[in-house]
Amino acid sequence: METTTQNESPQEPPERPLYSTGKKIVFIGALLVWGGFFLPWFSSITIHAKSAPAPSGAEIPYLLGWVALGMAFLVVILPDSFPELGAGALKAISLAALGLGAASLCFLLFNNPGGVRSGVICNIAGYAFLFVGAVLDLAARAGPTTPLGL
Repeated sequence: METTTQNESPQEPPERPLYSTGKKIVFIGALLVWGGFFLPWFSSITIHAKSAPAPSGAEIPYLLGWVALGMAFLVVILPDSFPELGAGALKAISLAALGLGAASLCFLLFNNPGGVRSGVICNIAGYAFLFVGAVLDLAARAGPTTPLGL
């Protein structure tokens, strides 16, 4: 006679949360960059020998405000839009995008004689959140074998 016991179903792995802690931090950073894009970036900025008062990110010369915004959102959408990319490729593209966006902010900070306003401060804080969140999110995607996914 066969003996059967109740509750002998195989153990299911614990449910993985929809978004990792790193991805949530990335969302916060992107929200800060997006909000800062619409706020004034500098007290004044010289564009083609004309002074413009308190420009927002869309009014920054050479589209550098748009570059900062685009690179931030690339980091948000890239891992979920292209899951077939490996962890190394995601890390490289995400860090390159963050570097390009941060470089555009640094270029503006060092070459603008006007005072820094709330838009730039939100963008800098957003990029700090994006960097930390991207590293944590990519580490969670890489699995436990690589420390911090670096």
